[in-house]
Amino acid sequence: MTQIDIVDPWIKETDLIPCDYPVPDNALDKLRYRVFEDFHSRRKYFLSSGLKFGGDFLAYPGDPNATHSEFIIVCHDNSRSINPPYIHSQIRLATTVKKILLLATFDESKEKLKYKVMNSLQLTKKQRLNARTESHVNDTEMCEPNENNEISTAVDASAIMQCSTK
Repeated sequence: MTQIDIVDPWIKETDLIPCDYPVPDNALDKLRYRVFEDFHSRRKYFLSSGLKFGGDFLAYPGDPNATHSEFIIVCHDNSRSINPPYIHSQIRLATTVKKILLLATFDESKEKLKYKVMNSLQLTKKQRLNARTESHVNDTEMCEPNENNEISTAVDASAIMQCSTK
């Protein structure tokens, strides 16, 4: 017969330090929380910090020690304007390191989380040459995962679907 202690005999209640988890208080932190929740809980990706690639998250389809990340996720708050040279440099970086750049936004009116797939193949020659003056970057949106939980992207603008989270 073995005795199992339910309470640790060496730690007392007075030794514990209370810790409050910080609740997201601004729109960007709330967006980051929603993106983390969507990718981790719903899409079953492993997420890590994306700081070394200039993003908010790196998304891995499996164990980060065994696989390479597929996505660099940049969370963009709708209250800020998009800086075209910054987005262009992010697209070039993502292409160089063989990853897909996702621009995550949240539509407050529809309560929908949107992912825009950004890559240099979608940029026209004029947009590449005039990246400093262009105010619009051609994009597609990431659609719902299929039955195998794989994410597909719509390339044709007429086939773009609205993506939502539950």
